[in-house]
Amino acid sequence: MSEPTGKYSITMPRDIAEAAKARSGPSGLSAYVAAAVAHQIERDNLNELISVAEAEHGPVSDEEIQARRDQLVQARREQAQRGVSRSPAVPGGALVLDGGGLAKAVQRDRAVTGWLALARADDHRMITSAATLVTLSEGAARAARRSL
Repeated sequence: MSEPTGKYSITMPRDIAEAAKARSGPSGLSAYVAAAVAHQIERDNLNELISVAEAEHGPVSDEEIQARRDQLVQARREQAQRGVSRSPAVPGGALVLDGGGLAKAVQRDRAVTGWLALARADDHRMITSAATLVTLSEGAARAARRSL
């Protein structure tokens, strides 16, 4: 089921609007612009998460990001040797956080912050499942009830 929509008027340079219109295909300009805005919101949220962790522990260095990238390349190489292929649906890839990863991100774990910084640097999506969010929120609710 799709989300409710609203009608908005925006202003942008004509050349950008025409290029977006030409590339939008059958889904139309509104869907194209909505996808671009959703992508920017994801980037902004990721930047905020990284900024909070970096304020506490210092910036993630280029060397730390490269070390994570090297780990990822090695893992992909090992997968290829085992005959596991990546989905072409996500060309840049995605960082998927399970419950533990999300909890560590919220706790500003340095290693997870490094992975988040790699996702930002290489324009990977950072995703988690709704089930992960429900599991974590149920755990937090149980902990709150125990403390009463």
